[in-house]
Amino acid sequence: MRLLFRLLLFVLLTYAQNSLSQGRVHLSEKQMDSLRNVRKEFYIEMARMKILDLEANKRKDTLKSVSISGAHLTEVPEFLKECSQITSLFLGNNEFTTYPSFLSNLKALKYINFSGNALTDIPEFVYDLESLENLNLSGTQVRKLPKELNQLLNLKEVSLDELAIQKKIKIKIKRNENIETVSIKNNHLTKLPSSIKKLKNLTLLDLTKNDFTTIPKKISKIKSLRTLEISENCILLHRVNFTKLAHIEKLQMNKCNIDYIPVELTTMSNLKSLQLAHNNIVEVPESIGNLKKLEILMLYKNRILELPESVYTLENLHTLDIYYNKITRVSKDISNLSKLRILYLSYNDLYSLPESIGELGYLEELYVHHNKLSDLPPEIDQLKNLRVLYINNNYFSDFPRAILSMNNLVDLDISANDIREIPPELINLSHLKLLFMQENPTNEASDQDSFQALIESFERQGTRINY
Repeated sequence: MRLLFRLLLFVLLTYAQNSLSQGRVHLSEKQMDSLRNVRKEFYIEMARMKILDLEANKRKDTLKSVSISGAHLTEVPEFLKECSQITSLFLGNNEFTTYPSFLSNLKALKYINFSGNALTDIPEFVYDLESLENLNLSGTQVRKLPKELNQLLNLKEVSLDELAIQKKIKIKIKRNENIETVSIKNNHLTKLPSSIKKLKNLTLLDLTKNDFTTIPKKISKIKSLRTLEISENCILLHRVNFTKLAHIEKLQMNKCNIDYIPVELTTMSNLKSLQLAHNNIVEVPESIGNLKKLEILMLYKNRILELPESVYTLENLHTLDIYYNKITRVSKDISNLSKLRILYLSYNDLYSLPESIGELGYLEELYVHHNKLSDLPPEIDQLKNLRVLYINNNYFSDFPRAILSMNNLVDLDISANDIREIPPELINLSHLKLLFMQENPTNEASDQDSFQALIESFERQGTRINY
């Protein structure tokens, strides 16, 4: 009954917040605090009910994943003794001050999450978890990775996100040859911990959402590092020495407030993945063609007007993402990208696609929605491996018949165009699972019986259809 009452209050809170955001209701801050508290208590109650279900489970020894997160418990539940085969344990957002020794018997455990608990040190039982691969200490007060972690030979990944309540924290790391991935996101860091160099086999470092204004110089000395994620930092490009980062293979600098791609960046000859999404880049330098090993190029949501011809010489590209730019043409030389599997061209100003796009024999996904296309080149019917095609929100008045030759198509979106007739041969695409064609004037088709019969045929074949 109590839970039902809280559920009702939760629904009322959600309605109140929606009404508030739409300006229909005005509540005092005190009233809003009360409603927020009800919502919080509801979530705690739900978490505790899940724990009751776990306690009642008679086959705890078969469980693989257990979560007691968010219940605000003060003691670790005894039933975990019986969960001998779990590989993932979520202990987050509780109020534990001690951890019972029986937890060290969970020998199958590969992942443990302490996030949001008031830890200052890693609990002793952790050092007995010989199968542990991933340790999440985010949102705790742990500031040290001690030498004892070397006992965990399988430990590869550690998360230290959101440790900083204040602006400055100091993280200490002891020598370790096992850890390969470290995440230190959202910590207001302006400098990289000097002891990071003691992680002798570090291959991935995530510094997203800190206060860096440059890529720390220490990165150049971590020769084992292959992936650097430094998104959501306000990077001043003139302060970065990209020539010292030749060992990096994957660089992610999304939302870094950058407005150009420095030529020096294109000296990073080992780059396989370059992500520069959500920036203000207008122009891509011709020297981008120097990145011969590049497999993934993501320039999503910038202000790019045109791609340089050198992009089409990157013969190892398998993913090209230029969503949300201002591009008006795609070069016929796109056919040179013979390994391309995924091509994102949506939300641009394209009026046409080059005929040579049909030569991309390995292409599996093509997104050209939200452009100004009125037809597709006939040669596009050569894309025999295409599985996903989105041409919605364009200016098509006729159904592009080249689509009828795409026998491996699984997902097709032609919605929000001006298409009146859907060819009955479309049913021959036997692998089609998703078909979106709403917001077309198909209801004005001359033969409504045939159209309805086509819809019913798709439904019998198991295709999910929106019209």
